[in-house]
Order: sequence, then structure tokens, then C-alpha cells
Amino acid sequence: MGPRIDRRLRLLSIGSASLVAVAAILAVLAASPAPVFVAVAWWGLGWGGGRPAPDRRRRRHRGAVDAAQAVLVTLGNAAMGVGGVVGGVLLDRVGSASFPWACSCSWFRCSRW
Repeated sequence: MGPRIDRRLRLLSIGSASLVAVAAILAVLAASPAPVFVAVAWWGLGWGGGRPAPDRRRRRHRGAVDAAQAVLVTLGNAAMGVGGVVGGVLLDRVGSASFPWACSCSWFRCSRW
């Protein structure tokens, strides 16, 4: 699996973000609990599957591995914090129906990166 990840880092990143976006839409549009359980599983696969890509990119730059790891962890924590704040504001002001749109916009931004 490692060599496949190494050759397709961008595809893995976009695919993982897409899976999270589809899971969010499925969870919001679900009329019964079963699709929500599927959406949670997809969300976990997308979130966990995208994790090797930044780690592998970081390892390619061997000179500053410790600094790169510190920056990666700091940016990841900052992104989680900002996502929580934005999600809370969206939930308070617009409601849960705004989440699929926010995920879609985030996916579009990641795919253009």
C-alpha cells in the first residue's frame, strides 16, 4: 500500500476530502438511521485515509523533519479549531442544512490546491 500512496498523494487527498463531503451530504439528507451509520463510516474512512498524504510529503523533505512535524501538528490543530468555530457559527446562524454546502466549498478549495 505504501508505494501506491507515495505515487498518488494528490489523488488520495482529493479522494479523502470528497468522501468526507459525500458523507456529510448523506448524513444530512438521511431519512432513517441506516444511512447515517454509513455516512459515519465513510466520514471516518475519508478522514483517516487522508492522513498519510501530508506525512509522506513531510518525509520527502529530510532536512527539517522535526520542524516540519511541529508545523504539521500545529496547523492540524489550528484547522480543527477553526473548523469547530466555523461549524458552531454556521449551526447557530443557519442551521445544520448549511453543513453540506460548507463541506462542498471546502472540498472545492482543496481540489484546486
